[in-house]
This record gives sequence, structure tokens and C-alpha cells, in this order.
Amino acid sequence: MPIAEAQIKAGDIAGAKETIVSALKTADLIIHNSLFKCTAQTEIAEAKAMAGDIAGAKETLLQAVNSADSIENIDSKIDMQHRITEVQAKYSISGIPIVTTGKKPVAKISAQPTVPVIKVSDWLSKLDDKSKQGECALNTDLFLDLTGYLTAQHSDDAQVFFKKLYDTAEKIVTAQSIIDKMLKQQASQ
Repeated sequence: MPIAEAQIKAGDIAGAKETIVSALKTADLIIHNSLFKCTAQTEIAEAKAMAGDIAGAKETLLQAVNSADSIENIDSKIDMQHRITEVQAKYSISGIPIVTTGKKPVAKISAQPTVPVIKVSDWLSKLDDKSKQGECALNTDLFLDLTGYLTAQHSDDAQVFFKKLYDTAEKIVTAQSIIDKMLKQQASQ
């Protein structure tokens, strides 16, 4: 699910959800290998949780549990069960049944309060609020139409043109820094 994760990090939640739906359809087509199917379902569940779709993540984790039950190799089964419980714990997904094997039981994750999900629109508002005098507000031409913005920066004077490009890069880096801090803050909650 690296594509969906990259889309989420870039703020393209809608695109990430489309990627996840496509991946889920592909995972459903995996019939003959329960390990591959369970792995795909677990990764998809984690991507859904990252995108803020906890209910969808829970549903997909339940499918992964059913797929894990069909895995014949006991070591692979145990590994997948642990991976499922890791995703469950990481995103505080409650209601997944205890999964056990003939050898070792997989620890039950206690229900924890869910982490509030910050919507993209909330993040954009926070980014606009944290920027200095609107210098990296995302509702500006720089972020809405980068190509058009850069084209409009044309100048016959190389120093003036370089200064405009430098200022543009500085605004992008400032926005990235604020977004990174917000992501770290969200991850620590």
C-alpha cells in the first residue's frame, strides 16, 4: 500500500481511498493463497486506518482474520495473526475477535479510546493559521496552480527571476515543515 500511504502523506485522501478500493478488489481476487490474501487485507486495513476510515479498517481486518484462519503453515499463520493485532493496536481498532492457533494464542488487544481524526480541511485551516502572515497559506496561487504561478514569475533579469524562485521554494519548504510538525503531532496522539 505504498501508493496509498504516499497519497495520504500528500493530503490526497480521496485518491488514497480510490487506491485502497482498487487494492481491496485485487485482494478479493486472491483465492488460492490465504497468506497473500491475508497480507494484502492487513495492509489495506492499515491504509484505511491511516486515511481515517477506522470502520473500514475494522471490516477489512475482520476479513484478514478469516483469511488467517485458512493459512495452513502454522508459523505463517502466527506471524499474520501478530501483524493483525499490531495494526489493531496501532490504530486502536476494537472489536476484532481473539485469534488463536494450536501452538500459541495471540494476545488480545484491550479496547482503547479512538484517536480523533483530523480532517484534511482542518489541517489546511491549521496550516493557514500557523503560517506567518499567510506566506504559506495553501489557498494561494502558489499551491493551487504551481505551474501557472511559476510561469507568471518570468523576468528578464536573472537575479530577480532567481529571487522569485528562491522565495517560492522557501514558501513550499515552510509549508512542508508545518505539515511535518502536524503529522508528528498527530502520530504522537
